Amino acid sequence: MKTVEYSDLKTVSLDRNKRKAKVCIIFTGGTIGMIPENPGNPNIKKLKPASLKELLDVVPNLGFREGIELGMVSFKKPVDSSDVMSVHWVTMAKIIFEYYEDFDGFVILHGTDTMAYTTSALSFILNNLQKPVIVTGSQLPITDPRTDAVQNLVTSVHIAGYKAKSLPKIPEVLLCFRDTLLRGNRATKYSSSGFIGFISPNYDPIGKLGEHIDIREELILDINNENADFFITDITENSNNDIKVIPVNPSITPDQLERDLKTEGIDGVILLTYGTGNMQTSQGFIDVISEAVKGGEGYAKPIPVFNVTQCLQGTVEMGLYEASGGLLEAGVTSGLDLTLEAALGKISWALIRFGNIQDTHNQLQFSQRGEQSKNLHDLKWKDKSDFEYIKNETTRIITVGKNIPGKYVAAKLNSSLIRIQGLKVKKENTNKKINIKVFINNPNATVSTSDKSAECVYSINDIEQINENGNLVFDATKTSRNVVQSGNPVYISLVAENCSIQCRAIFFSLYTDVN
Repeated sequence: MKTVEYSDLKTVSLDRNKRKAKVCIIFTGGTIGMIPENPGNPNIKKLKPASLKELLDVVPNLGFREGIELGMVSFKKPVDSSDVMSVHWVTMAKIIFEYYEDFDGFVILHGTDTMAYTTSALSFILNNLQKPVIVTGSQLPITDPRTDAVQNLVTSVHIAGYKAKSLPKIPEVLLCFRDTLLRGNRATKYSSSGFIGFISPNYDPIGKLGEHIDIREELILDINNENADFFITDITENSNNDIKVIPVNPSITPDQLERDLKTEGIDGVILLTYGTGNMQTSQGFIDVISEAVKGGEGYAKPIPVFNVTQCLQGTVEMGLYEASGGLLEAGVTSGLDLTLEAALGKISWALIRFGNIQDTHNQLQFSQRGEQSKNLHDLKWKDKSDFEYIKNETTRIITVGKNIPGKYVAAKLNSSLIRIQGLKVKKENTNKKINIKVFINNPNATVSTSDKSAECVYSINDIEQINENGNLVFDATKTSRNVVQSGNPVYISLVAENCSIQCRAIFFSLYTDVN
C-alpha cells in the first residue's frame, strides 16, 4: 500500500493571554482549499492548493477575534476527493494522532464527492476520540464571489475551537456543511451542486448553523471511556479492507451473484438490497450466499455478507418478510439503518478488529460509534444439533436455548421478532383440534401450560395459519419485555398438542435502543 506524505505543522501564534483554544486544519484537497494560481490575471482559471497564510488572506484573521490559534498540515500532493482511498483516511488519522495533544480540535478540508465516506471511516479508525474532528468542504472555490467555503470553514473552526466560543465539546467525527452539523457516520451526499450538499436521513442534525450555532447536546455521542487512551486502527495494515459492494437488481442471477462473491481477494461484501433488506426469494440465491458465508467450496475463507438497504431512509429488518427470511438462514448480517458510507467504514474496521466471522457478525450489528439507531442481538438455531425433540404420547416439544450475544440491556428493549422456518405439522388424531404454543423462557412448558401465561408469545390452533413453506413470523416484544432478562440465557419452546412437529430453523431478534 502506498503512503501519503504530508507537510510539517505550520502555525500562526496568538498572544498566550488571548489564546482560548487551538485548532489544527488538515488540508487534503478539494474545492474549499483551492485558490487562483495567478490571482492577478482573471483570464487564468487554473487553481492551486492554498497555504495557511493564503487561506487567512482570503478569510482575514480567521479565529483570531475569538482567541483561536491555528495550525495547518497539508498533504504534499492534495487529492481530488474522487481519488481518496483508505490510505488517505489512515494518513488523516495519523496526523490527528501526531498532533492530538497539541490541539483542542481538528478541521479537515476535503472534497465533497467522498466526504461522507471519509467521515464514516474516520469515526471507526479514531478510537476513544475525545476531541471534535470536523470535516468540511464547499461546492465553490473559496475565492469565488458566491462561495459557500467561507461560511463552512469559519463555522468548522468555531466548533472545533469550542472553548473560545463557549460551545459544547462534541467528541466525535462530524460533517459541517451549509447550515447543518451532522454526525459523520450518519451523513450521505445529497446534491452534486446544491449548497445543501449533505443530509442525515436516519439521525437528526447535531447542530443548526444559522445566526447562532445551536448544538443539540442530547444528540452528542455519549463518552463512557474518558480515561481510555486515544489510538488509531490502521485499516491498511493487512488485506482485510477489500470490500465488494453488490447492488441487488431485477436482472441479477444466482450465477452472477456467485461470480461476484468469488472475486479473488475480497474480505467482505456489502449487499445493497430492496426495502427492509429484501431480495429475490429463489433458493439458488440463498444457496450461493450461504456458501460464501460458510467459506464453502471455491472460497479461501468465510466471507461476511452485510445487508444494507438501497433506500435513503429506513432500516433493514431481516425475517420480517419472506423476501429476507432466506438471508437469515444464509447467515447474512443485518446493516440496520446504516448508510452505505458507514457500512463500508464499519466492515473495514471490524475485519481488522475481530478475528472470527461470528464475532464480526455480532459486532457489526451493535452500535460502535453512534452509526445506527438500534443494536441487534440475534439468536438462531438452524443446525440439527440445536434441536432436542421430546415426545410424550400425543405431544411433541421443541426446546432450544442460547446466551444473548453482546451486552443485552433489558430496559432498552425496543422490539423483538421470532421467525420459525420450515415448520411441519402432522396431525396425530384427526378428530381433535391441533394446538401449538410458542413460549419464551419457559423450557418446562407442557400442553397444560396456559397460552395466557406471561411466557406464551403465540398460539396456533389451525394448520391454515401456517403457509405452504411452513414459515411463521410474529412480534414478540410484549412477551420479551416480561421474561427476557439481562445476563440470562434465552429459551424458545414449541409445545404441540394432537400433532407432531418439526422445524428447520428458529430465529429470535432482540432490538435495543442505543441511547
